[in-house]
Amino acid sequence: MVKAEHNEEIDILGIILTIWENKFKIAAITFISFCLTFIYLTNEEPRYKTVTEIRPISNLEEFKYLNYNEYVDKTMFSEDQTENEDKESVGLSKSSLENWSADEKPFEFKNINKSNLILIFKDKLNNNSLFVEEMKKLNYIKRDNYQNNEDYELALEKLASSIKIVPPAKNLIYATDLPYWSIQFITDDRLKWESLLEEVNKSANKEIQKDLKNAFKDSVFFKNQLINFELEDLEITISNILKNYNQQVANRLVYLKEQSQIARKLNISKDEFTNKFLSLEENTFHEFIKNSQEPGIIESPFYYMRGYEVIEKEIEILINRKDNRSFVKGLNDLIIKKDSLLADNSLERMKDLFEKTPIVNSDNFQAAKIMYHSTEFENTKGSKVLFLTVSILVGLFFGIFYVLVQSALKKRG
Repeated sequence: MVKAEHNEEIDILGIILTIWENKFKIAAITFISFCLTFIYLTNEEPRYKTVTEIRPISNLEEFKYLNYNEYVDKTMFSEDQTENEDKESVGLSKSSLENWSADEKPFEFKNINKSNLILIFKDKLNNNSLFVEEMKKLNYIKRDNYQNNEDYELALEKLASSIKIVPPAKNLIYATDLPYWSIQFITDDRLKWESLLEEVNKSANKEIQKDLKNAFKDSVFFKNQLINFELEDLEITISNILKNYNQQVANRLVYLKEQSQIARKLNISKDEFTNKFLSLEENTFHEFIKNSQEPGIIESPFYYMRGYEVIEKEIEILINRKDNRSFVKGLNDLIIKKDSLLADNSLERMKDLFEKTPIVNSDNFQAAKIMYHSTEFENTKGSKVLFLTVSILVGLFFGIFYVLVQSALKKRG
């Protein structure tokens, strides 16, 4: 038993001696394993998971829109508050004037702030065509690798569609919360991806600047159209009211002439009307007088009793009246409404304030910013150091295994 243990101890010492004697062989095998792994890792194309934040504009930049935003809020609120009052004062029913009212705002002059701008920016990025166009400019994938333009365009579309615009607090790659919107993508070329993001950032902001200018221009144009329609309808309404009043006056003159003829026939020169109706209750009497003098209603058949002198004087006044406008019910409210629209310079003020915002007066406008320089990269194929460490351990294992097998075969031989 002691002999067996002695032999086993001798075998362990022999193994150690064998390893030591062949240490250069083991080192060579380990070195070869390391070199092969290093060459493989060097020639292998890396794959990176990327996360790039989309930052909103700063508070200082947002402050440049303050005057415009405050005027928009003030103007829109004022219009909402007076909308019903204006329609009631004009005294119009459901007409084309109401339907085209500039106060009803089928469009909006919206506030420009960091929240709205970053949502516009996000929507612009969700349009894959922006990425596709920039990929073409940068030759992000080589055209020569495809047989025809159709295959090339399809490859670009497929690649662009794999770019994810992720909302805050939903990081798909790191499973952690993010305070901002982000762009997430998998790439094998860090520099090319950063260059693409830089160009997309420039193009997106330029397009948004142009879109906002056009949107404001269209809103102003449409607002002016509504005002012009409203003015046109006011003119028509005023003209119709005046025509209606003139017709009522003409009818009144015919009636008065008939009553004058009756009074002359009966030789009633003075007013006997009041004495005849003194017995009527006061309210009834005044109502009768009012109705008998109101144009456009059924005239009193006894008006001749006021005497032809009074009647003919009324005829004379009506014929010699130069301006009927003061006597037309509701006309003054319509004229005030028309003059208010003509004198309203709120659009010009809004245009002036809009032109002072960065959208118009800045060559470096930003709705938001892609933080391409601070993109986070994670190699999907693991750490190179880990691979090299494993290659050393594997080489060491096979080196020892090789020299021990070689030594055992020599002993048997």
